[in-house]
Amino acid sequence: TSPSYLTLQSLDLCNRYLSDGYQNKLKQTICSIDDAKAKLSAMGYTILPSDPLKIVIDAPSYGVTGKELAEHLYRHGIYSEFSDDAHLVLMLTPDNPTKDLDALNGALAGCKKGQAKAKPVTAPIPHGLQAVSIRTALMGKSRWVTPQNAVGCICAAPTVACPPAVPIAVCGETITQEMADLFCAYGIDEILILAE
Repeated sequence: TSPSYLTLQSLDLCNRYLSDGYQNKLKQTICSIDDAKAKLSAMGYTILPSDPLKIVIDAPSYGVTGKELAEHLYRHGIYSEFSDDAHLVLMLTPDNPTKDLDALNGALAGCKKGQAKAKPVTAPIPHGLQAVSIRTALMGKSRWVTPQNAVGCICAAPTVACPPAVPIAVCGETITQEMADLFCAYGIDEILILAE
């Protein structure tokens, strides 16, 4: 078949963008993010090791949840990449102006610090037991149920809190109580099961 000329043109544009000083912009961005991390640490936030273009905050050590931090930032017009009870993840690019990091630091400076909390305990993902083939699970009739109502049922489609992620149950596996508890711990309210 013929190549996709739209894809080829987008690759040409991407190459032009990367060759036009992008490496220097990337270095400057990483330095700015490192400065922001240092300022946040000075405010009392615990910054966890991560990819250089991400800021990962250990929320319980500041006395809040990651979801509370995300909500606080949302009220200031800042959108996080991910949040759960334990973490807040922010992802930046060289296209973020310095004022974005200044706004982030300003917003987080205004967040009231609480008493440090214990991190939520999550168990490792249990080993699943395959009941039917993946194809049978994906192609069969399915319905949505709460995790607790799914115990003993067959997973019809993987559900994760924030893709990409490792699924708790894979298509065709029998959902156990341990799996249901993990779904709840990660804030997953409904999962797709194979209908009887």
